[in-house]
Amino acid sequence: MPSIEQQTSPTLQTDSQQTGQAPTFNRTEKYGLFPLHPSVSAPGDVEDQETNSLDIVAVHGIMGDAYDTWTHDNGNFWLRDLIPKDLPGARVFSYGYPASVFCTFSTGTLDEYARDLLEKLKGERRKKEDQTRPVIFACHSMGGLVVKKALVIAKIEDELFDPIRKSVAGILFLGTPHRGSSETQFPMILTSIANLALRGTSRFTGAMRSDLIEGLKKDSKSLKEISTSFRNQTRNMKIASFIEQSCTPPAKSRVCYSSSESIGPG
Repeated sequence: MPSIEQQTSPTLQTDSQQTGQAPTFNRTEKYGLFPLHPSVSAPGDVEDQETNSLDIVAVHGIMGDAYDTWTHDNGNFWLRDLIPKDLPGARVFSYGYPASVFCTFSTGTLDEYARDLLEKLKGERRKKEDQTRPVIFACHSMGGLVVKKALVIAKIEDELFDPIRKSVAGILFLGTPHRGSSETQFPMILTSIANLALRGTSRFTGAMRSDLIEGLKKDSKSLKEISTSFRNQTRNMKIASFIEQSCTPPAKSRVCYSSSESIGPG
């Protein structure tokens, strides 16, 4: 099975290692699971680290990335700049995967992104004491579908990923189209036109990911299957779903409505 492009861990600046402050990164590295928490404890943090022993994992959505999705216009990268201050001792990660649909060479699927997330998170939780840390996922848009699919895989392949699945304490869904969105119709038309126009040209490289958008169509079969399999795993999880209250240009309507935010198929 094809794997996500291999990336090394981001290079941390030395001043963060000396002071215990949140690290900064070389953002040329886009794909992987990036640690955002301080690598060295600040004085007096021992008690807090024991109190907030948890892993927070953020997963961006379509057209997003591990950094900009979670960065305010004022430059505040809140996963790194705020959460470690509010929850000292918590480990914060941001997962990046190829989510662009325009002029891209990526051919990865939702299943591959989900499996890669599991593998990367498993690698960060190899120590016995880390495997008991509760996990909270924060997911934007399609990132919520990646996480749901990951937990479905973890249930099926329990010998490999059951410790992760059993550690999930909560999930925050931010505008996740659990049943798909009718707003994929225009991008589908756009990608078809663009792919036709780009044939035989060298000015632009890559292609438009119409296949990725197709899977997000309202009431698509793949989304129903994910929701059906995921629904039975939520008994011990705290789940919060947030939906948009206004449309985001150039869309003419909201991408997600309350009905499309339903976790299960019913």
